[in-house]
Amino acid sequence: MPYSSMFTHSVPVNESAVEGFDRLVQYHIVNSSLGAVCMTINFALLGVFLGYPPFRRKYQLLILLAVGDTINGLAIILTGLNRVYLYATALETYTLPVRTPWECAVETWLIMKLIGDLLLPITTLCMGVERLLAILCPIFYHQHLDGRPLK
Repeated sequence: MPYSSMFTHSVPVNESAVEGFDRLVQYHIVNSSLGAVCMTINFALLGVFLGYPPFRRKYQLLILLAVGDTINGLAIILTGLNRVYLYATALETYTLPVRTPWECAVETWLIMKLIGDLLLPITTLCMGVERLLAILCPIFYHQHLDGRPLK
């Protein structure tokens, strides 16, 4: 996608405004690479958990956490690639993009980051509520949530 069509408009700047962008490009390339490594590890982990039926039943919490971490890894990759593109284009054209708040809010990497950032704590919260119910309301827990018969 051409640079000019991604944003409402761009503002021309002088050379001093883009000073140091080359280091930022390198930083975000490394950041994206680390995100890719983490995402690869999570894919392998998900393959193990989902590929063996007893693990699918026993490790549902770990599967959900691995999914959240995979989404975070994807968000890190997309964030890095987006910023590499922005900084590299600014270095080449000496222009900086100006975007509306809506254009910023619908960025794919931002939506993925939001999902990944919320999935992990929501999973932990649900796990805590389940443990709280098991302690405070054991009969209700065993009848409705545990799935094992009462003794």
